Amino acid sequence: MSNQICLTFILSIFFYLNLNAQLPFSVQIDEYARGLNSPVEIVNAGDERLFVLERSGRIKIINGAMNVLDVPFLDITNQVHNTGGQSEQGLLGLAFHPDYVDNGYFYVHYTAPNDDGVISRFSVQTDNANLADVDSEFEIMRIPQPYNNHNGGCIRFGPDGYFYIGLGDGGSANDPQNRAQNRQTFLGKMLRIDVDNGDPYAIPPTNPFADTDETLDEIWALGLRNPWKFSFDKLNGDLWIADVGQGEWEEINLQEAASEGGENYGWRCFEGNHTFISNGCNDQNQYDAAFLEYNHQGLTHCSITGGHVYRGEAADLQNENVYFYADYCSGTIWCAIEKDDVYEQVEIERLFGAPISTFGEGNDGELYFANISNGRIYHLNFDCFLDPNLSITAESCANASDGCVEINIEGGSGDYEYMLQTVFGENIDVDDFCNLNAGNYQLTITDITNDCTITESFEIERENIEFEFTLADDIFSAPAGYDSYQWFFNGEAIDGATSVNYTPTENGVYFVQILTEDGCNFTSSNTINFMSTNTRQIEGLNALSLSPNPTRKDVFIDVISEIKLILNASIQDVNGTIIREKKVIVNANEKIHFNLNDLPMGVYYFVLYDNKNSTVSHKFIKQ
Repeated sequence: MSNQICLTFILSIFFYLNLNAQLPFSVQIDEYARGLNSPVEIVNAGDERLFVLERSGRIKIINGAMNVLDVPFLDITNQVHNTGGQSEQGLLGLAFHPDYVDNGYFYVHYTAPNDDGVISRFSVQTDNANLADVDSEFEIMRIPQPYNNHNGGCIRFGPDGYFYIGLGDGGSANDPQNRAQNRQTFLGKMLRIDVDNGDPYAIPPTNPFADTDETLDEIWALGLRNPWKFSFDKLNGDLWIADVGQGEWEEINLQEAASEGGENYGWRCFEGNHTFISNGCNDQNQYDAAFLEYNHQGLTHCSITGGHVYRGEAADLQNENVYFYADYCSGTIWCAIEKDDVYEQVEIERLFGAPISTFGEGNDGELYFANISNGRIYHLNFDCFLDPNLSITAESCANASDGCVEINIEGGSGDYEYMLQTVFGENIDVDDFCNLNAGNYQLTITDITNDCTITESFEIERENIEFEFTLADDIFSAPAGYDSYQWFFNGEAIDGATSVNYTPTENGVYFVQILTEDGCNFTSSNTINFMSTNTRQIEGLNALSLSPNPTRKDVFIDVISEIKLILNASIQDVNGTIIREKKVIVNANEKIHFNLNDLPMGVYYFVLYDNKNSTVSHKFIKQ
């Protein structure tokens, strides 16, 4: 077992990380393939192909010509539980056996219909290398999951030939049962097993807790929250574990190849290198500090996506130790560069609106990543150098279509093709790259002569006026002082409702737009689900107002009542599964707050109900 190192000593090393370092190499981001559906993993099988997992239960192949094959390598959608973005379930992990060329074995990690995590072995068809034998499944392990998040899911074969499994703490928030520190559960752990022996597997004799009573034999390391992605350095065997944080800190743990296992990375006692929940924690010297961390403060970061150490052929990166990783929400890609035994953390690119779900390594050491939203795979290109300078112009109105982008390129042949798209993959047909609405865009530039393609992201920004309207005595009131107003009911403009105040006549959802003196329209940041006094579903409830909508992290609900109410408030997904719940007491006006930072993007409902099971709900979007 590895020696446990004092946390404060490791922290002193961490603080030498240079967060303002400059890139010592050039890199471009090229689109490699498109047409995937919610890709969550990219793996190679020892040849030029890339195998991409679609969360719904399919494995697709990208061949050497960068084409996605029409027929899936494996399709087990009928046995995979996937709720289409409302959870962290689905087909999550793929690993090819080190002797795949000879035995044809590969392994997957997926969520079963009963929410168990299942790890199974399949075989490739003997007469077709692009098709798996769907009937060859041999179950290796089944892990009950108490919640639908923090499943982990990443699986890898280590350089020692053993099989490693990354598992989250079981879900919910704050690890409510402290499973990551419980040595009698697989949850919140890194496991190591021998799939070449035993039935269905054996325990490696060098496992740190083999043949002990207090800790399960399979456990290699513990104290993890959600190790969504981990990887082995193909050159030296170091293990890099990216562990998704709770609300403030994301972390990377580095386990050197010489480790004998047994590390405890601290969750839930620590989030990153910061004390989190001390109940059930022992002396801090028992915990191994995060090797690297970053926070969410003042930014849009929310969830780390681990990557790989680059071991490709780029000349500028030969003999360097450079680890690439990203943040799911902000679209930021970083690398950690080793210099004189200290790692510098350097930002490479921020791809607006690009939720990066996974990195992948080709057999040649080249690196790729996936955008789970638009279903595209991108290549980190260290040999194609174009230097585009984008000049952005925009008018002042939030609803104007007068934004333009001017493009000047250095370093190429001058023979270019351009493709402009929204971040959702919608092509924008413009002649002069003008008449653009506010929003985020991706511009793909191809140097035809040099067969070189890069992608640039940019944003058209607008002035924005944020305001809310209120409800009192069954009358809506917007802020005074604007030229005109337009009230909306269930998304439709109300004829004649153009004054600062409006008296609603029907139950439903209302919002208002204002028109400024320079002709700009702005929409209220809140909506109100109005219920007339005669038809309220919850007796005594006047109204509720939810904002912001859409939201990235927090949602606030103002509840107005005419009497004291004791209510239950919950956040539910589209399937009606309760994700958050609390009891609230309303005296006239109460503000309810939910932090949704760890939830995936999608549609959710705020639901309020009383002891008579009378309910009121409000739909909102998590970005």
